[in-house]
Amino acid sequence: MPFGRINTRRVGSIRDNRIFKLLFYIKPYLPIIIISVIVTFILSLINIFVANYMKIMTDTVLKGNWSDFIRTVYFLIFIMITGFILKYINRYLIGRFTSGSMCSMRRLFINRIFNMPVSYLESRNTGDIISVFTNDMNKVQSFLQSHLQDLLYQPLAFISAFVYLFTINRPITIISTVVLPLVMFLTNKITGSLEQYAFKLQERLGQSNSILEDVIMGMPIVKSFNLQDLMYDKYRKIIRGVINEGINIEKRRLLIRIFTTVLGLTPYLLFAVYGGYLSLHGYMTAGDMIAFLSLLEYLYAPLTVIPYIASDIKVDMASFTRLFEILDQPVESRDGRRFLLEPNQPVISFNDVYFSYDGQNDVLKGLSFDLPEGHKVGLVGESGSGKSTIFKLICGFYRHQKGQVKIYGHDISEWDIKALRSQISLVSQDTYLFPCTIEENIRYGRPDATREEVIQAAKLANAHDFIVKLPQGYDTVVGERSTNLSGGERQRIAIARAILKDAPILLLDEATSALDSQSETLVQQALERLMKNRTVLMIAHRLSTIRNADEIFVLRDGKIVERGNHDELMERGGLYRQLYLEQFANMPQVT
Repeated sequence: MPFGRINTRRVGSIRDNRIFKLLFYIKPYLPIIIISVIVTFILSLINIFVANYMKIMTDTVLKGNWSDFIRTVYFLIFIMITGFILKYINRYLIGRFTSGSMCSMRRLFINRIFNMPVSYLESRNTGDIISVFTNDMNKVQSFLQSHLQDLLYQPLAFISAFVYLFTINRPITIISTVVLPLVMFLTNKITGSLEQYAFKLQERLGQSNSILEDVIMGMPIVKSFNLQDLMYDKYRKIIRGVINEGINIEKRRLLIRIFTTVLGLTPYLLFAVYGGYLSLHGYMTAGDMIAFLSLLEYLYAPLTVIPYIASDIKVDMASFTRLFEILDQPVESRDGRRFLLEPNQPVISFNDVYFSYDGQNDVLKGLSFDLPEGHKVGLVGESGSGKSTIFKLICGFYRHQKGQVKIYGHDISEWDIKALRSQISLVSQDTYLFPCTIEENIRYGRPDATREEVIQAAKLANAHDFIVKLPQGYDTVVGERSTNLSGGERQRIAIARAILKDAPILLLDEATSALDSQSETLVQQALERLMKNRTVLMIAHRLSTIRNADEIFVLRDGKIVERGNHDELMERGGLYRQLYLEQFANMPQVT
C-alpha cells in the first residue's frame, strides 16, 4: 500500500468521458481552441458565401449582365483570400494549442512519476511506462493536431451547408442526406472492437520496449549465457502479436473505406437524377445547380471523413486509457508537517508493525523496536526476513497495514514526505549514479553545495584521490550504468553524496557486500566517518561490519528473534552465532 494519506482526488471523478478528461488536463490552452472554433465557424460560413457567389456569377453570365458578373468575381476573390488567411490562422492556432498542450501533458506525466509512491512504480514494468510516455503520448498529440480539428470543423461545415441548401431546395437536400444514419450505424458497428485491438497493440509495444531494455541492461549476461536466440524469440513473438493486432485494425479500416466509398457516391447520384429533372423542368436555375454541387461536398464529407475519424479516435482511446491509468494514480501526500526530535524520544520507533506487499503474506509480523539518537544498530537475517522492507517503511516508500512507524515520536503518516526524506540518507549495495558529471552526482546530496564542499565530502569518502586521477577530474561524465567506474568507486561517490546531505538518520543497505577486500577497507573507512554523530540502521551481509554496533537485531520470518551486541549474541549461542560461524568458520579467534 502506498505511503501516507493518499490524495484520492482523481480526474476520473470529473468526467468518465476520456475526451473531456483530456480537455481538463489541458484547460490552460482551451482559450486557444475556443478561438479556433470561432475561426472554424467563420470558415464554414465562407463556404456558403463562395457557393452563393458562384450561383450569382453563373446566373449573371447566363443573363449577360457583365457588370454584375465582374463585381461578383471581385467579391468572390476577396472572400476566397479571406478564407485562405483564416485557414492559415486556424492552422497556426491548432499548432500552438497542440504544442502547448503536449508540453503541459509531458510535464504533468513526469511530475506525476516523480510524486508517485515507489510501490506503484515497482509494480509496473519500466519499458511499459516509457511506452506510454512515447507511443501513447504521440497518439494523444495526433488526436489534438488532426482529429480534434476535424471534430470541430466537419459538423459546422455540414450544418451550415445543410441549412443553406435547405433554403434552395428542401426535397433534394433531405434526399441527399438520407444515407447518413446508415453511415453512422455501420461506423459504430465496424469500429466497435477497434479500441480493444488498439489497447492490445499498445500493450505489446510496451512489452517489446521492456524486452529491449532488459537485453541492453543485461547484455553481459545475455552474451555470457548465449541467450541471444532465446531473447530474440521472445521479442519476435511479441512483434508477431503487434503485427496481428495491427492487421485487425487495418481490416476494419478497410471495411470503412469500402462502404464509405460506395455510400459516398449516393448523394451525387441522387442529385444527378433528381436535380437534373428539376433543372430541366425549370425548378432549379443553373446557378442553383452550381451552388448545390459545390456544397454537396460538405454533405458528402461526413460520409467519408467522419468514419475515418471515428476509427482513429477508437484507436486513440486505447492510448488515452493507458495514459490516464498513470495520470489518475494517487500521489504521495504533502499534507503533513516537519518535526524536530524531542528530548528522550527515540529517533525511529516500530510498534507492533505488520506489512505485506500483496495483502496476503505478511513480511513483517508484529515488529517492534526503538532506535535512540546516536545509536548504531545492525540488522541481520536470512534473505526474505524483512530487513530491506524496514528501510522502505522508514523512507515512506510503502505504508504498513497495522501498527505504528514513528520518526522523532510522530507517526510517519503525519510527516510531510519531503521533510521526512530530508532527514534520511540511504546508501545501498545497488549504487545508482546518474549519467552526468561526478561533481553533479555528489551535489545531488545537497544541490546548493559549493564545489569546495563537494570536494571535502569526496575526501571524507576516500573518493577524492581516484577522482582527480580521472581525465576530467570532477567534471568526468559518469557513463550510463556507471560502467567507467569500479564498484568501490561508485560506492564511495554514493557515500560522498550522503556525507554532503548531512542527514541525521543513516540507512546502510549492505553497502560493502559486493566489494573486494581493498575496496571494502576504503569504503568501510568512509562509512565510519559518515556514521559519526548519526543515528544508524545498517543491514549487514558481512557480519564483520557490524561487530562494533551498539545493538544487533536478528530477524527471522518478519520478527526480531534476538537482540544485543556482538559479544552478547555470541555467548547466547542462537541464530546470530550460527550465522557468524557459518561465515567465519575458519577464523581462529572464533570459539
